[in-house]
Amino acid sequence: MNIVFGTGNTAEKLLRFEEKLNIGFFIDNSITKQGNIFHGKKVKSPDEILTTEFEYLIIASEQYYEEINRQCVEQLKIAIEKIIIFHDNDYDKSIVTTVDINKIVPYTEIIIPWKKARINIEVPLHGETYKAKERRIREGFFDRYCNGEGLDIGFGNDLVLPDCYGWEFCNGNAQYLREVEDESFDYVHSSHCIEHMVDVRIALKNWFRVVKKEGYLLLLLPHRELYEKRKTLPSKWNPDHKHMFLIGKRELPDTLDIIEEIREGLETGYQIIYAKECSEGWSIPDPNTHSNGEYSIEIVIKKL
Repeated sequence: MNIVFGTGNTAEKLLRFEEKLNIGFFIDNSITKQGNIFHGKKVKSPDEILTTEFEYLIIASEQYYEEINRQCVEQLKIAIEKIIIFHDNDYDKSIVTTVDINKIVPYTEIIIPWKKARINIEVPLHGETYKAKERRIREGFFDRYCNGEGLDIGFGNDLVLPDCYGWEFCNGNAQYLREVEDESFDYVHSSHCIEHMVDVRIALKNWFRVVKKEGYLLLLLPHRELYEKRKTLPSKWNPDHKHMFLIGKRELPDTLDIIEEIREGLETGYQIIYAKECSEGWSIPDPNTHSNGEYSIEIVIKKL
């Protein structure tokens, strides 16, 4: 039996696959929803999880999945191996989303190939890109590096600029960017996405592939000491993280030197403008508490 945390729009989309999921009941933090019936199943409080035997807990929330995940790990003490985070950025109604039976992470099968089209975001998500916005404005980041047409990889309803194009789960594997032509964008931005890639070097190669000459690849990724605050996976905060990152230091099996990954992945034809730690507003060193503020590495790479 599986439990679903959430009774909103994302849970409604998850129910397209109800027959495969063996849902026992739903969980919701809202007291007004607890005790109600949602699609034939009772809605219970989070405390009910503690007294229930289950296979997986599926977090079905596009906007609050990080907060719910922290609640489940920190407060309810649920092992991250038992948590599924279900994403469905379903702005194209032809998309089919399901759950990976091998390891509990969502994947998407696209029916209509990615096409270059503007994205209309009705409810913006204030994620890591949003956190960096004011600092980037002060530093002249947008004026220097975000001119022309841009692609934001893994934007999660938090586009780097409103007129940017986007690539999300529903468009296929971001490691390859299939259907995106070579040298088709003036800049490519990615925020807290590369840690989800199986092969970082292949991802970097393909992300750089679609940047025009004299354009920029702009990377924002979690800094191990600011975000994870530990040296080994699995991540306490996001079970889908496949790597940790530092600048100039590699500690296998889990920590990669992002500079080395760039060097080996891109090989030639690039210049690293800068690579720096971004910690504005960060003030929580406790490894058992989720960090505040920025906890990132920011890198700007120019295509020569």
